[in-house]
Amino acid sequence: MKPGDVLTLTLILENASRKPMRGLVLAVPVPYGASALEGWLYRDAVRAEEGAFFGEGTELAELAPGARTAFMWKLLVEEGEEPLRLVPQIWGAVTAISGAEAIEISRC
Repeated sequence: MKPGDVLTLTLILENASRKPMRGLVLAVPVPYGASALEGWLYRDAVRAEEGAFFGEGTELAELAPGARTAFMWKLLVEEGEEPLRLVPQIWGAVTAISGAEAIEISRC
């Protein structure tokens, strides 16, 4: 990847438990060395509000057992040598959350 390249990213959130998940907040800060392309955030194929997703977090309605929700967005690669490091963050009101691991994308 080089400056000017556009990356398309997808994050799928699934409730793998037997209980509904309530009070979820999901945030994926834009990594250093990239910028989010305006108008390119979708949740379940519907355009979504960008500010909260890349900032303080998007509140999600209850996620039933086995249910999934998907987010897709685009990033513009900027100048730099360090890999892009995406760090999804998810919080739950009374639910333990696991699986939001950092993703590192190397530059060419």
